[in-house]
Amino acid sequence: MRVGVTPLTISTSITRPLAVLTISVGITLLFILLLHPEKDPTLNSDPTRMASGRARSFILWLHGLGDSGPANEPIKSLFTSPEFNSTKWSFPSAPHNPVTCNYGMVMPSWFDIPEIPVTA
Repeated sequence: MRVGVTPLTISTSITRPLAVLTISVGITLLFILLLHPEKDPTLNSDPTRMASGRARSFILWLHGLGDSGPANEPIKSLFTSPEFNSTKWSFPSAPHNPVTCNYGMVMPSWFDIPEIPVTA
C-alpha cells in the first residue's frame, strides 16, 4: 500500500467506477428487456428493422477524460453497415469533477484517476 493511502481512500476510488459501470450495464439491460422485439417470423424479413420502426440495437458511447458526449457524435458516421441503420445511439457527458492525476483540475470525468499510468 502506498504511503498516505488509507483503506478508505482505496475503497472510495474503486466505488465510483463500479457505480458508473453498474449504472451503464443496468441501463443497457433495461433497454434490451423493454425494447427488444419479440421473434416473429411474420415481421419484415430485414433483420435490422422491426415492423414498428423501433431500434433493434443500442450503443452507449462513453467519452474519455476531459471530453464531452456531443463531441463524439460524429463517430456514428463510421458505422455504415446496414446492421446499424436502426441503431439507437446515446452520447452522455460526464459531470465535471476534480481529477487527482491532473493536480485536482476540474474537468469532465466519469471517475477520479489517482495517477497515470493507471495500475491495478
